[in-house]
Amino acid sequence: MADPKTMPVKLMIVVSLMALGVAGALYVGALVSAGINAALLVGVLVGNNGVRTFLRGLAALNVVWGLLALLATAAFVVWSPTWTIMLPIGVANPAFTFWALGQDDTREWMFRKNFNLDQA
Repeated sequence: MADPKTMPVKLMIVVSLMALGVAGALYVGALVSAGINAALLVGVLVGNNGVRTFLRGLAALNVVWGLLALLATAAFVVWSPTWTIMLPIGVANPAFTFWALGQDDTREWMFRKNFNLDQA
């Protein structure tokens, strides 16, 4: 069993993907989006369960949206290698986020972090 004091690897991956999203938003000048994403990232890092639940719901919506885009693109757009790579990633990323934030070890780590249970 993993040490509950250390952040689970799956959560580290989610945090890294979120940080890349913030960096990408800053790069293109989407400051409001970067600010919102940074606030959500901080919420995850401090263990806020409301942020975790919100992100799971948002990830579920993004999976549905990605699947719809995948189907629409397959039906109406000339297929290209770019679509072949980007659309499955657009579904896999939120699906992984939804799964990772719902795991018991992730919930436990966030709970312990939020209530400072590891302070000695």
